[in-house]
Amino acid sequence: MQPLPGEDRKMQDLDWKIHEKFYSQVGEYLTDDGSIMLMEAWDGSSPETFQSMWEENEFQLHKSYSSSYKSGVDGGNYYIEVKKKCAII
Repeated sequence: MQPLPGEDRKMQDLDWKIHEKFYSQVGEYLTDDGSIMLMEAWDGSSPETFQSMWEENEFQLHKSYSSSYKSGVDGGNYYIEVKKKCAII
C-alpha cells in the first residue's frame, strides 16, 4: 500500500504493523463474549486484508457493514465486528 497523494503518512498504516500489533494485544483486554468494532476505508483494504491477523490471534469476523455514505473523494468506509473464536457458536 502506498500513501495517497496529499495525505499525511500518520493517517495510514502502510505496512499493517499497527493493525498487527493491535490484534496481537487486544485479546488480553477482551472478554470471551466481547466484540471489536473497527471502521476501515475501502480505498486501502477489505475485510479479507485482516483475515490472517485474525487467524493468528484466534479471532474471526462476526459481521461486516458497508457505510451508506460515499463521498466523491474516496470509496467510503466499512465496519467490521470481530470476536474471539471461542465466542462464536
